[in-house]
This record gives sequence, structure tokens and C-alpha cells, in this order.
Amino acid sequence: MVAIVGLMRFSVVTETHKKGYAATRDKSVEDALATILNPARIENRLRLVETMPLASLSAQTDSDFILHMLISTELQTEYKARLYALLERLPYLRITEIGLQDNVRDRMGELIIDGEPTVTFRLDDDDAVGAHHIEDLRALAVPENEGCFLSNPNGLYVQPEGDHLAVQEVTYVQHAFGIGYFSSIGETVFHKGKHNVSTVRVATGGRPRAWVRSIHAASDSREQFMSGSSSVALIPTSFPEFAFIDFDALRANLSPIKKSSFLKRAVGKLRNLTPTS
Repeated sequence: MVAIVGLMRFSVVTETHKKGYAATRDKSVEDALATILNPARIENRLRLVETMPLASLSAQTDSDFILHMLISTELQTEYKARLYALLERLPYLRITEIGLQDNVRDRMGELIIDGEPTVTFRLDDDDAVGAHHIEDLRALAVPENEGCFLSNPNGLYVQPEGDHLAVQEVTYVQHAFGIGYFSSIGETVFHKGKHNVSTVRVATGGRPRAWVRSIHAASDSREQFMSGSSSVALIPTSFPEFAFIDFDALRANLSPIKKSSFLKRAVGKLRNLTPTS
């Protein structure tokens, strides 16, 4: 059977990895650590990681998978303890500590068994996948799709607006919200470069509303809703696929993005194309 392995970075800082993020790329390692491991930020990320990715993975119809959460060796002891405590109730979870001198992609590769057919998928600590995510990846992991990204393109963007969340239904093929990669040679989804500009072939499924992306000021990408598509106030009962998400808790932990000029957004997107290690 094909192994399915998730990879999620939780506030990782290394000498090279910090260059891929707007919040840390021009800072020293010491300043990057102070920014990323700021207690207020970590408290917020801990709430989001339980509300979004972990809640969604705990709801999977196919429980035969592993999620590797990568954390910084420099993360404060009290926060490490809270993360390690999750292992007691989440059988799919594994935790790997990443040092300042480590190469993140190399460490990810070490978590995969070379020669074993494996789907790796990426998931950020503030996004969620649908309950059929593992089931859908397994269905796409057929021999003709080896060496391909595996994607269900349809999902939701949610962002805070005033005292509520707004939602937009989106079709985005080379997204980062659970996208997988099928390999038998020890390569992971992160070894194929930037997901949204990669020339790797994409095999797609047809699951409607397959993921949820949260958009907020603390997100490094600072993306906003896709232009040209309408958005509406989110009514949770309209999206029973995501009944496992506490949308009230999500709204409480998302800060609105202050709109920037077109030029600033364009420059930000160009800088985000910088490869990371």
C-alpha cells in the first residue's frame, strides 16, 4: 500500500530557511528567532494549529497516514511541552526538531523511506483539509501519477471582515493547502520547488470544497481574496464538509489584513518566489 505522509512546519527558523519569508529574510538569525518565537505569536499559532490542520486531520475517513510536524530546536520549553503532549491523543502525529544549521528539505527527505511508494503532502499550521483528504490522495496515487503533484483544486478562502468571517469559493490547481506529491525515490512535495510555479505535472481530483485556507495579517504571504470572484459572509452551516472547524475560534485568532498598494503587493509576490531550503 502507498504510504501517505504529511509535512507541516511550525515556526521553523534556520540560517537558510528564514530567507524564504518576508518576516525574516532580511534579519539576522537572532532577530528572526525573536520574531518567529515571540510568545504572543506562538500562542496564536498553537490555537490555530489545533483549530485548523489538526482538527481536520483528526476527522479523516482514512486514518492510515502520518503527519510530521517540524518545530525549531529553539522553541521555548513550555511550548515544546504543549506540542509533545499532543502525541498522547493524536496517533498520526510525529514531531521532528530542526536545528539552526539544518537544511529543512534534507531533513524532510530523511523522514521518507527511499524505495517505498509514498505520497507526501504539505499543510500549513493555519489551513485545513477536508475529511476525505487522505482518501482522495490515495485514490490519485496510481502508477501513472508517480512523479506528479496530486491536487483537489476546489476549496475555500476565509478571512476576517469586521466582526465576521468572509468566505470565497476558489479553484486553484497548484495550491499549498494539502497538495501532494507521489514518489518512490524518496522525494517529497517540498523537493519540487515552489508549488505555484512548478512545471511538474498535476493529477487532479474532483472533490468539491477540499480545503480551507485562512487569510490574515499574521500570514507571511499576506494574500487576499482572489480578484474577480465574489465573497459572502461565512455561515458555518452552509459548509457541512467542515463541521470539525470551530469557526468562532478561528475568527477570534485571525487578524484583518490592512490593504496595501498594488505596487507593494506586486513586489511582495515577486519576493515570495525566492527558493527556500
